[in-house]
Amino acid sequence: MVEALEAAASEILGESRKAHIRRRHVARPSVRAIAERRDESDELATATDEGRKYFLALCKEQQDLLDMLIETIEGGDIGAARTSYAAARPPYEQIETLAGNFEDEDKKLDARPYAFERGELDDEWQGFHEVERALYRDDDMERALTASKRMIPVVQSLCDILEDESGDNFKWSSTWDGIEALSVEV
Repeated sequence: MVEALEAAASEILGESRKAHIRRRHVARPSVRAIAERRDESDELATATDEGRKYFLALCKEQQDLLDMLIETIEGGDIGAARTSYAAARPPYEQIETLAGNFEDEDKKLDARPYAFERGELDDEWQGFHEVERALYRDDDMERALTASKRMIPVVQSLCDILEDESGDNFKWSSTWDGIEALSVEV
């Protein structure tokens, strides 16, 4: 049928009308299909916002646990500081699945020494692994305290990113990349 219309249009109206008729007969989604997609889109937006709120709550928990870690280190008991460190670690382990969306913060919080040119001696190396080495390997409470305090603005920046309701920080591809990277992390 479309071919017959095109042929007739070509004879009667010329090539420009033929293109117009062809465009009018292209399959278009129904109103119902568009509404169903919109519903799916709304569901995705709702789920994304719920995920954002979940990770934001974890970030706020991370702030509280970091404050507790600092307090414990300031108390001077290395055993208590180690226990507090172990308690402070899990929230970020979940948050880091989204690390592709905040690479600077992730590097400052969770990069291992080998990610830096000078390793542990590099001025840029900081975060959980620095605190861990200070507490568990070096028994250096002063370094653990300094390293923990350096994490405060980084965790705040992370919470600010997660506070953003625009959805720009939640992309499936970058989340998948983060999950994949964690699966091979040493």
